[in-house]
Amino acid sequence: MKTVKDNELVELTTAQLAKEKGFYYSGGMGVVIDRSTFKRTEIPTQFYLQRWLREIHNIRVFVVHNVSGFFGFEIRTFDEPNLIGKWKRIGHIGHYDTYEKALEGGLVEALKIIVI
Repeated sequence: MKTVKDNELVELTTAQLAKEKGFYYSGGMGVVIDRSTFKRTEIPTQFYLQRWLREIHNIRVFVVHNVSGFFGFEIRTFDEPNLIGKWKRIGHIGHYDTYEKALEGGLVEALKIIVI
């Protein structure tokens, strides 16, 4: 993955899914241009996508480190903002070599939760 100011960019497929779910942010993005169609796709950083999920959709993505030295992710949703502390946990998932790969996996799964 390439970086923008030391922040990992999400994968192209993750960026496309995020756009389908309504993600838009004008800063902290990379750009990919398909040479055959000249279609431009903006690629957000993992940080900005994670922040958008948290602030707009009340979805938290956490990266966890297990005792065997691998990383996974946990997703929590909060559907009723007036009930502080009542989060729904959506698994402790994954077996990734790096923190960034685990975060990417969590971001993709969190995007799949969003219903448009």
